[in-house]
Amino acid sequence: MTLLELAVRGIRHFSGFTRVPLKPGLNTVWGGNQSGKTTLWQVLRQLLVPDRTLTATDDGRQWGHAALTFQGDDGHTYCLARHFSESSERLARHEDGEGFVAMNLPPGERGPVDPQGADEPPLWSACLGGSPWMPSTRLRQGSQALGREQPPALALLGPEEDPEGAGTLQLVPVPDADRQAAAERRLEALGHIERVAREAEDREAELASCYDRRALLRTRLDALSKLERERADTEAELAELEPAATAADEVALAARGYLEARAGSRVEQHRLEADLGDLTLDLEAVPRVRLSRQPALYGAVLLGGAGALCQQAVGWEPVTYAVLGAGTLLAGFVAYRAAAASQQRRGLEQRIAVLRADHAAVAERVERDHAATLDAVHATGAASVDAFLGRRERHRVLTAKRERLEAAARDLLEGDPPEALHEEIARVEAWITELEDTLTGLRVSGADAEAARREQASVRHALRPEAVAAEAAAGVDVSIEPHLEAEPALRGALDQRRESYCARAGDYLARFTGGEFTRLTVNGSYRPTLHTERDSNSSGRPGAGMVDLIYLAQYLAMIETLDPTGRFPLVLDEPFLNLDPERRTLLYDSLRELARQRQVVIFTCQQFLTSPGDHLVRLKG
Repeated sequence: MTLLELAVRGIRHFSGFTRVPLKPGLNTVWGGNQSGKTTLWQVLRQLLVPDRTLTATDDGRQWGHAALTFQGDDGHTYCLARHFSESSERLARHEDGEGFVAMNLPPGERGPVDPQGADEPPLWSACLGGSPWMPSTRLRQGSQALGREQPPALALLGPEEDPEGAGTLQLVPVPDADRQAAAERRLEALGHIERVAREAEDREAELASCYDRRALLRTRLDALSKLERERADTEAELAELEPAATAADEVALAARGYLEARAGSRVEQHRLEADLGDLTLDLEAVPRVRLSRQPALYGAVLLGGAGALCQQAVGWEPVTYAVLGAGTLLAGFVAYRAAAASQQRRGLEQRIAVLRADHAAVAERVERDHAATLDAVHATGAASVDAFLGRRERHRVLTAKRERLEAAARDLLEGDPPEALHEEIARVEAWITELEDTLTGLRVSGADAEAARREQASVRHALRPEAVAAEAAAGVDVSIEPHLEAEPALRGALDQRRESYCARAGDYLARFTGGEFTRLTVNGSYRPTLHTERDSNSSGRPGAGMVDLIYLAQYLAMIETLDPTGRFPLVLDEPFLNLDPERRTLLYDSLRELARQRQVVIFTCQQFLTSPGDHLVRLKG
């Protein structure tokens, strides 16, 4: 699985649309303080592990939208989109020629989002690591842990002093009265800075909520305006159709009767037209006989002439009678045939005339019988009975549409009049203006709550050295146990591969410590014991950077052991926070090597050692 792009909008200070493109291999998302690195890490965690909480002070329901585009193990491109305020989530797959098409998965299944097998534990909660899990972070948050002892705090330093030796075991001497008074004043100033910074954070959260509320109200107002325009168009069309709709039901019933009668008349007309066609064909088949064009008639005349010549030549002999008789018979046949053809044609023409008269009478009869109905229909402004009934049906459909539009408008207004929506938008706009002015003033002070808290802790440790000793005895947890507690299924899978896990963790530890520690073993709770083959340079208690390295060696070994093929990307938030440049380089090189078989995404404020082959994304501060 490869993450391709993370897009957010309306989440904390990402009020506008922000895209973070990602590629296979090593990705470094770099930005300064307050640039949103941890926010993006939390968004990824909410998308991929949605049942996890955000922070103790953050309400995910006030977040806006986020979408994660990724390539699944099957080679298809998917988009996982989530609307945090509505707790809605959609998964779509990219289809050629169609774009992203929504997928309908059974409840509880996330398909390509969770590529692990049926008998494998879910790894997303473990693969999204970094500063929230680092021992030094848990130490700063005051958590009590087991394992190695906690590194002591630094002494209160002057502006020119160098804070080297942060991991040593020296206790801070009690300061003199003047130095203690200055420290107390500094604590008071730091308290004010922290309050200002907290107020700025609260105002930013409130402002983000107001932006979301304004966007929601404007969306509702736009939707309401669209409904009103559509309703106005519907009302205008209904007014045009009103005469047809208000006509008496008897008129509509008579109009339907007219249509039935017209349909029956058309059937009758079609039958008459078929008969008329048959008679026309019969008429065309009867020849028109003209005596002047009959060869037989000329033969009869010739026979008559021949008989006359015979009578003159031989007298009234039998041959004369035969010739005259043949001519007479031939002339009679020709005359009879012409008379029969003429009589047949007259009969057919008379029948055709009758059928044509019946054809015209059928249509006239329907129009005559329903004249009153047609007059009533034309009085409504309809050009025909069909148009009249169509207008009535259209009026019924538009009436139902108007009711739906009114119901949708009532749902948008939530029972309030339209003026209330405009008034609420005006109130939100005024509150946004006031918050922006207040926040501008707070930002001018440059207050940083996290920096103030760190300096407060340092000053308090300097004022109360006995607290240093008490905290040093408590110790700090450098194991991966918090991951196993957060996802119990990981423990069973790791138990089966414990030997491989310890070997990988030992290799990373040797690389990170320059060979100072060469082997690592764990107990049943996966709390480590470190082994060395030479005299250790440690003074007995590791510093904050070293405990982070010990933890990271185990963490990377856990990921490689549980997912050796690199199906899950590794996403880390600020893993270099407490490391010196040398250790930072060692860790970065290890992550670059790890990125050869799996995608690695790092969110950090420290830009270093990025080569042309690495993908760097810069966040605006």
